[in-house]
Amino acid sequence: MRYLKYITEILEYNPFGDRLKNEETLNHISSILIKECKPFIKEFIKFGREDFLYRGTNNKFEYIKKFKSYLEGRKPEETSLDLHNKSNKLFKEIFGWPVRNGISVTPSQNTANSYGINICLFFPVGQYEYAYNPNIHDFTVQTKFIDDKKFEELLKGYTNKNLKKLFSSKGVPEIMFKCKEYYLIKPTLMKIGLKSKLKMAI
Repeated sequence: MRYLKYITEILEYNPFGDRLKNEETLNHISSILIKECKPFIKEFIKFGREDFLYRGTNNKFEYIKKFKSYLEGRKPEETSLDLHNKSNKLFKEIFGWPVRNGISVTPSQNTANSYGINICLFFPVGQYEYAYNPNIHDFTVQTKFIDDKKFEELLKGYTNKNLKKLFSSKGVPEIMFKCKEYYLIKPTLMKIGLKSKLKMAI
């Protein structure tokens, strides 16, 4: 899941000073998201009143930062390269893209915190795809000591539909996103006000 060194920052918004109020900050952030992340927002506001997707990062920024994502040329930091490549081969057959090379996010703040000191809200820019298995919260751990048959069963348990249903389950699976760019937003304390603004705009 830790692909931070393969992520290239292409743009950073940091126009805020101490004199600005939270409301102004929220207005600025929401205007960016509404302009660039409308497809995801339309799906996202259906999740639930306070539900978000999170990503942990060690990148330093004040409020909002835009990243570029690459599906090719990634190497895993924890999963073995053989297993990584084997997984992506099967995922390409199922979904048409190498899922393990996607951007990893989670509905759990605690899980996100284990991958970086900053827990951020995640918003993909433009069109996107995703895949997840509701029973897999840590791909590396859960695929380390299983046979080929069980391994293929786990991969076939992935779906690319119904994120809303995911939030009604008891699990906290990792979700892999395919997108060209995405925003990370902090602090997460702004999330309630942010969601209200996004909901009103759609």
